[in-house]
Amino acid sequence: MTSLRSADYVSHLDRELTAYAAALGAAVTSPVLLDRPVPACPGWNARDLTHHLISVHAWVAQALLGGGDNKPEMPEDKALLRGFSASATFLREVLDAPGDTACWTFTEARAVLFWQRRQSHENAIHRWDLESALGHDGQLDPDLAADGIDEVVTMFWPRQIQLGRAVEPDKQVRLRSLTGCEWAIGRLGPADDPCATVSGSTKDLCLALWGRIGWDDRSLTWSGDRTMAAAVLSRSLVP
Repeated sequence: MTSLRSADYVSHLDRELTAYAAALGAAVTSPVLLDRPVPACPGWNARDLTHHLISVHAWVAQALLGGGDNKPEMPEDKALLRGFSASATFLREVLDAPGDTACWTFTEARAVLFWQRRQSHENAIHRWDLESALGHDGQLDPDLAADGIDEVVTMFWPRQIQLGRAVEPDKQVRLRSLTGCEWAIGRLGPADDPCATVSGSTKDLCLALWGRIGWDDRSLTWSGDRTMAAAVLSRSLVP
């Protein structure tokens, strides 16, 4: 269970938006860099990734402010950094509210805290995407990464099952961070043990859940039935 609070998410989000803008600022100096493919988002380059985030920022703001579904006009390359910075500033403003402020979300948690959390992770993962596309070793804050694992396990994965996008397996895989925290995907029978445990840093477990690294990445270690666990983890854990 997460221990992060509304103010923590606001702080994380501010840092991630600032870091994305810094990486984008370096990229806009050369069209070649904006054309760099983003491996985790097939068909996208750094430009497309930025357009996506600008759209997401607008969508979230409209959800919070009760607006329509107006799609923002995408800036030209020479104005891309300015356009992203404007959308990031707007997102900061609408999310700078008490976490229990009522609003629309796509879950039963109808409060601003949901979006503060979701956007912290959305922008962190895509900041990692951009930095990686530009050839940098992207990092994730350990506390935010641990919360990101929790978000997948307790919100996205159950929602995938609820929406019929995935079927819950009858075996369970445990995820264990180097700090000793554990999460579970799947379910146990009355007398069963987990079929396998995957261990690694919160960063690498979070990246694996979001398909940024493979479950066979050397940063992760395994115990138990790896073949059966792979069948569990290959399901649509996230959208």
